[in-house]
Amino acid sequence: KLRVFKLWVNDTACGDATCQAVGSLLGKAKVLKTVDIDIDESRCSQEGLAALSRSVANKAVNFKVNDRKVEVGGAPTDPNPAQPNRAQREVNPMKLLPANLWGISGKQLMELANEVLEKCTGVNENPNVYQVVELIIKPACASRNVSYAILKNPKGKKCDTFVSHAWFESFLGFVEDIRKFYKDFDTRVFWICFAANPQTWLKEELTLLLGPSALQSPFYIALQQCQTFLVVRNTARNLYTRLWCVTELALVKAYTTNTVHVIGKMPPFAKESGSDIGLNATCSAPEDVALLQQTIRVAGVDVNELVAQAIRARSGSSLASGNTTACKCACQ
Repeated sequence: KLRVFKLWVNDTACGDATCQAVGSLLGKAKVLKTVDIDIDESRCSQEGLAALSRSVANKAVNFKVNDRKVEVGGAPTDPNPAQPNRAQREVNPMKLLPANLWGISGKQLMELANEVLEKCTGVNENPNVYQVVELIIKPACASRNVSYAILKNPKGKKCDTFVSHAWFESFLGFVEDIRKFYKDFDTRVFWICFAANPQTWLKEELTLLLGPSALQSPFYIALQQCQTFLVVRNTARNLYTRLWCVTELALVKAYTTNTVHVIGKMPPFAKESGSDIGLNATCSAPEDVALLQQTIRVAGVDVNELVAQAIRARSGSSLASGNTTACKCACQ
């Protein structure tokens, strides 16, 4: 019963499978009167586009590929066959560089903090991470469509410290807590989710990048490659109401021998357990909850006890072999 069909594609995800599916649909449409197809920056081959063109040969069609009119029943011609289109020429470096190279140095993190100070003075004196991402990180990364870390380090920078934190915190307080903890702050390289992951990608693209499970995600790849795991607490919100933070803690204890360092303060009267803490925590993507909970169970650690230890630990202490001990590393 389809009478009018319009398709506009400006996405490198469009390929021959898309052409085949659309062609099959249109070929079955008995009363279709108008077809309007405009495909740009796709990965469709000449053969795929020709097959799609033939499927609508007997219908009133406006068919363009990369702004060039296509004669119905034929294939689009390329006036410049030696010049590949942008989709063929470029591959986003986020898809080439392994996750453990998505690092940002302490010096670069401090430069970002200084930019935040400059742009927020008199407007928002104490922005949280969500606000910094919207105000600075997304605009800076939009043209190249990469993460902030790759924007600053196009060839990648190998990280040595994985940072687990919650975005509700004061951004400037977050940076200052880390700076005070490490003597080698400027040269140390951190894996921090808001800088490591591309913030300008669509949800569907980001889902593909993050992988089908937490154990195959960039988080886990980086966590395994780093030598240090740093928990940065904050006074705004209990970070262990966030299921990704809980999952990170479970994975580092189950699959690495790294010592977990804990810094920062918890909110006043923070609970060590509850209906929204530990395994009961939530995340911004509700569809991820069951998957992350299952990942934690597979890890085989008592994550609720680990969370309780991290909450009650003194700032500057470490969690080693399941116990809270004074930090004896050369951090401070």
